[in-house]
Amino acid sequence: MRALALGFASPLHGEDYYRRVYEWQRSCLETFGDIHVVEEPVTRPGDAPDPGGYDLVILSLLTGGTSRLAKKYLEDYRGLVLLLCHGRHNSAASCLSAKPWLLARGVKTRIIYGDNSPELCGKLTAIYRGVEAAVGLRGLRVLEINATGELSGAAKLFMEKTGARVEAASYRVLHRIASEAGERELEEAYREVSRLVDTSGVEKEKLVEALRVYHGLRRMVVEGGYGAVSIDCFPYVMEYRVTPCIAVAMLNAAGIPTACEDDFYSLVFLYASLALTGEPGWIANPSGYDPEGRLVFAHCTIAPTLGENCFLLPHFETGRGYAVACRMRHRRLVAARLTLGYDEVTVYKARVLRSGFLEPGYCRTQVVVDMGPVNEKFYDLAVGNHHVFMPYKPGVIESLEAMGWAMGWRVVEMN
Repeated sequence: MRALALGFASPLHGEDYYRRVYEWQRSCLETFGDIHVVEEPVTRPGDAPDPGGYDLVILSLLTGGTSRLAKKYLEDYRGLVLLLCHGRHNSAASCLSAKPWLLARGVKTRIIYGDNSPELCGKLTAIYRGVEAAVGLRGLRVLEINATGELSGAAKLFMEKTGARVEAASYRVLHRIASEAGERELEEAYREVSRLVDTSGVEKEKLVEALRVYHGLRRMVVEGGYGAVSIDCFPYVMEYRVTPCIAVAMLNAAGIPTACEDDFYSLVFLYASLALTGEPGWIANPSGYDPEGRLVFAHCTIAPTLGENCFLLPHFETGRGYAVACRMRHRRLVAARLTLGYDEVTVYKARVLRSGFLEPGYCRTQVVVDMGPVNEKFYDLAVGNHHVFMPYKPGVIESLEAMGWAMGWRVVEMN
């Protein structure tokens, strides 16, 4: 992401004063290594660098009398704008004058208020991560694997709504590349998997076929320079009699967001989890309630780095090899789901009570969570099937909200 930060000031308010304010603001802004921070406060628009070409402009209105400067400076800009303000010398008043003017011109604009560097940095960090994730999503190159090798309707909608680019390849291409894996490639894949997953007790022949899929998909990602994958997996399982569950799990563990069931809605948050928390997310099906009325979620593709005590089992629906079962390593999670029109995100906080392969009648990794009062209302509130769970970390919900703001999605916290 290309980001520019600068401060506007009116000489009427005293140079010594606004320089002191900008100094502590810069001490925050310069902690973000990829922001171009203009060193001196600007009192005339002509002295400021051209904002064109920047994804984000962070503009501090240090004093009153600067909203006109902001309007003049940003009159041709169409990116994202964060206005920084504080409580003295009519800084906040200037921000509130500039914001509606920018919004009326279709410029996504929000205000960050902070009276000192720690307060400003705390707010800016979460918001900046969210904006960075949105910009990264727009620039994402995704590989879609499906039966025809042509872009699906889901992929086309995803591109339209996110700006990301999707390229498709057929099962036949994946199968051919997977079949080319030699003994050395398969041994390397086995070592990678066995470092994270207990592979004892599995049928070697079935495991080798699953490792071929992993090798093939990974090779396609690396050689094509893709940043994410979506695979329409069930028809693939039926045609080739092997599941891509290990491949999906391992690619997510390696930092390549990979969605099964060709679920581009979930791909958004698999990507967001890595961008916002540094850890993979987990796609899960809502799967009813436990005897105490707590929600159960389950799926077969958890990234083993997100879990512990991981091992392999036959895939739930088909009995083919192999699916991944793990205990969830985190005790607090955040779940997110997009509406079908990519216009609203529902976000839930969840506390993990139990996890692992708990019962045979579910997908292989199962997690029982408590969402408080949402538990009994969940099926009325949910806007779709798959939900993506992300590790709860300070600021992650604020970052999701900022990502939604940058993408034009309404974010609703459900609990």
